[in-house]
Parts: sequence; structure tokens; C-alpha cells
Amino acid sequence: MAWAFNTLIQRGHGVHISYVNSKARSVVGSVVGVFETILVIERVAHGHGHRQVMVIHADEVGNGAVTFRWTQSDGKRMQHPNNPVVMEVSGGGGQQGPQGIQGEQGQQGLQGIQGEKGDRGETGLQGPSGVVMLEEGGEALAFRSDGYLFRINRLVSMNIASGARGNLLQGFSFPANIERMANTTADEWGITPNGALVFKAIDGYVDLTIDIRLSGTISGVGPGSLGEFSIELVRPVAGVDTIAAERGVIGMGTLNSKSICFESYTHTITDPFITDGVRVVLNNTSASAITITGITVVIKGTKH
Repeated sequence: MAWAFNTLIQRGHGVHISYVNSKARSVVGSVVGVFETILVIERVAHGHGHRQVMVIHADEVGNGAVTFRWTQSDGKRMQHPNNPVVMEVSGGGGQQGPQGIQGEQGQQGLQGIQGEKGDRGETGLQGPSGVVMLEEGGEALAFRSDGYLFRINRLVSMNIASGARGNLLQGFSFPANIERMANTTADEWGITPNGALVFKAIDGYVDLTIDIRLSGTISGVGPGSLGEFSIELVRPVAGVDTIAAERGVIGMGTLNSKSICFESYTHTITDPFITDGVRVVLNNTSASAITITGITVVIKGTKH
């Protein structure tokens, strides 16, 4: 029993009822009451000249019709048929009323209980390493905290004629000429008899900064004049010299800690810098002899 009159018919409207499973009759009247499952109709009885009230109770809905149990009254007598009568009901629907004013917003409820702690998230990426500063004779040496620093120094008296080449590391020995170290030890480095610097063995990529600083003079080059030469990183592999990198240098008559910087790397423990070493060669392309009096090499490595 789910049929609702008040979804179709409103109070005060006319209504027409047609019998379906009874003899052909019809009822025309006006609605005086509308309820969920009860419809009250006032009509004029045919041939009697007086009004009757019909109280109709809806039982169920099926195939577009409604089964009713109804009561009819004419003021003097009541008829109470017990058998359900199937009827079709039609009537004018009322207009939709205006929308009501929205009520005020209610108060905010209490805060709920905090849920259980979730699972721990994945570990984030490692942040950049810090920078370490070392003071050396008033000079600041900066390098990554996850890397190393290796500094060698030697006072020499080396003359390189015009057009000649000279290995600047010839005569170095360890640990005598090691000046400063950080995150490394002397036994991790080597110098070969032919003056090749053997690098610290690390299995993995290591970015290298190789800073070579020279002191000396270029003969015959006075104030305001320039002399040209180049510095080469040479790999002596199987008796064959291979120039790994080269930097051209233009200097005045006096070289005062002239800096020549290289960027390189090692990638495995079989890298040529580790197995055979590297020589630092001055190629004198100037027209004058060059005298070197001091050599400093600073190597900074950062492992990936």
C-alpha cells in the first residue's frame, strides 16, 4: 500500500472517478480531504438531489489503476461494500508552492576522534651534501663533505726551453710532497717513477676538479708583454702518451700562483687515472724559455 493521493490531487480541486471492474459508472465531485492513502470526495448524487460524501481507502496500485475500499454516506444511510472496486482516478493537480526560505546553518559538530597513525612513508631523496671549508695559509679550500681533498706542493727549479715539453710532477714523492688531505690517506695515492700521479681508487663515478697552480717566470717577457704556453693532462697507457685534456695559458712575465683548472672524472677502479696515473705536462709554445719555481696541485673528488 504505497499509493499517495496527495502526489496527484490537492484539496479544493475537482475529481473524476471511473469504475473499471463494476458496471459503468462515474463520479464527479470536489475533493474535501487528501491524505496519504485516504481521499474524501463530496458529490451530488444522481436523482436524489442531495450531496454524498465518499471516503476512499487505497489498498494497492497495479497496471495504472488503484484498488479501493470505499464508504459512501448520504446523511441517512451508509453503504459498506466489502469487495474492493478498481477505479481510475483523475483530477487537476495543484500548482507547486513557492520554495521555503532556507533555514540558518546549524552549529559545527564536535571534532571527530583522531584516526590511527598511518604507515610510514618511503624514505625521501638524500639532500645535497654540505660544504667543508679548510684554511690553508690564509686560503680557504672548499669541497663537498661526501668527497675528498688532496693537495700536493713542491718547490722546483725547472727550465723548459721554447718548443719543449716538461713533466711538472717529475721528482714528486709521497708522503714528502703531500701538503693537505681530507677524507683520504697518503697510501691511497701514488706517484710513479716517470712522474705520473695515481689517483685514489673508488669503484663508481667520481667527479674531479684538478687545479694546477704555477709560480715562475717567462724569460724575455717584460711588463705589459705576454707569453703563451699550454698545460696538458697526459695518460701514459702501455707506453703511449695520450693527451686527455689541454688548457691554453697566456701569462705576463711573472707567474704568481697562476691557476689552470680541469674538470674530469674516474668511473671504475680500472680507470686509466687509477691504473696508470696522469702526468701534468707544460708545453712551451712561446718564443722564450719558461722557468718554473713552484708547483701546487689541488684535487677535489665527489662520489656519485
